[in-house]
Amino acid sequence: VFPLAGTGNPFLSGLGVSGYFAQAASVTSETSDMMKLKSQWSEWNANLRFKYENGNNVIGTEAGLASQTFGFVAEGAGSGMLLAEVPSVDYKYYRVGGDVGFRLTESILAWGGFDYRIVNGVGDLVIDYAETQVLGIGGQLGISVSLTKTLDLQGLLNLSRYTHTFLNEDSTGARVAEAAGTDQFIGAMVGVAYRR
Repeated sequence: VFPLAGTGNPFLSGLGVSGYFAQAASVTSETSDMMKLKSQWSEWNANLRFKYENGNNVIGTEAGLASQTFGFVAEGAGSGMLLAEVPSVDYKYYRVGGDVGFRLTESILAWGGFDYRIVNGVGDLVIDYAETQVLGIGGQLGISVSLTKTLDLQGLLNLSRYTHTFLNEDSTGARVAEAAGTDQFIGAMVGVAYRR
């Protein structure tokens, strides 16, 4: 939403806010001994945004708050034991990013973006370690088709990648790297976007 778009000032007209929410349909997995887990995934962000349009090209930058959650819910007797063994994350982070769009026709815009994530919360992963350091990045490729003056149909390919370094204290009290790992999400989404 760009509330100052009608001012005629090229800087003020590009200032606005943007937001996003996505949630996946739950999928149930079952082991050979009939224990069941249901997956849950959701993501949102809220940003201050600036965009600049030059002919058929659109350049945008934004900064804001975001969250990405993935976990499981036990279903049926005995599944609680399995639940303790599978990963669960609740990433909270600040994001800074940018995107470039190319208008293919008057009503179709293709775009790509990248964001850097300053992660300040990861959920249950911190329980077993004194400290968890996380480097997060994201990438997006999308296409928007105008349905009305204010509604777009969007298709999106989304990559989220988090690199973890797990620290524990040694005998001197210094924190040293004990383990490392990478958490990665790749998704394809379809949704409706409101713009103004």
